Amino acid sequence: CGTNWLRLWRHRQQPRFEGQWACSPECMRELIDRAVQREMGDDVRLKPQPHHHRLPLGLVLLSQGWITLEQLRTALHSQRTVGKGRIGAWLIEQCGLTEERVTRALCMQWGCPMFSLAGHQPSTVATLVPRLLLDTYGILPLRITPGRVAYLAFEDRIDAVAAHAVGRMNDLRTETGLVAGSQYLRSHERMMSTAFPKAHVIDVADTRALTTVLTEAIERIRPQQARLVRMHKYFWLRSWRTAMISTPGAQMPLVPRLHQVEDLLVGYGPPKE
Repeated sequence: CGTNWLRLWRHRQQPRFEGQWACSPECMRELIDRAVQREMGDDVRLKPQPHHHRLPLGLVLLSQGWITLEQLRTALHSQRTVGKGRIGAWLIEQCGLTEERVTRALCMQWGCPMFSLAGHQPSTVATLVPRLLLDTYGILPLRITPGRVAYLAFEDRIDAVAAHAVGRMNDLRTETGLVAGSQYLRSHERMMSTAFPKAHVIDVADTRALTTVLTEAIERIRPQQARLVRMHKYFWLRSWRTAMISTPGAQMPLVPRLHQVEDLLVGYGPPKE
């Protein structure tokens, strides 16, 4: 630190950011700025990139013997004629294909398992990810094991970037998979109706404003710990108001309680014209 704040603020223990202490708001801004540049990386693209499957869904279903070539042609013709709709939905509607088989074929495409929603309790995992990110990127947290593995479900495609961000923020290893569409929609609706930690959302157009907003939030909350990760266009700052301390003889909590954390989601990108 090249300022004179260190002597004046030697008693200042908080805020802390990613395990580091800053003697002043100016030094905290430097810590935040380095974290922002780290999250920007070399890739400044803000939209998820398309995933290119080795085999189209229709051919996967055909190879498994779950549909006939004529059924596939009929569904593709209807899709092209109407100009919308997923091929799986057309096959379910026109050919009597089950939703489970469509989901299993999607899992083959993505090389992932098909998850069960048995025993899913949204309230036990609601503090894992802010409501906005769950809704925007279709994340459905299912459960966390004692070995610190978080199981995250999606409806019809895996968002590896979102899953990686969730794992980094919560110090968890993540496993991703798909859930049958109707089950996913019901559970996602239940998930969205549960209580989430306090969160603020703001948009900025440049990195200078981004660093300013994040620094002001840290200085306002003065958390015992804070961390920054990027999930596509959003920079997600989580502040722990209280330490994640377990009782003697008990394991460290896997997720924080509602009152322990506060989230700031900063949408980054130039304004739409």
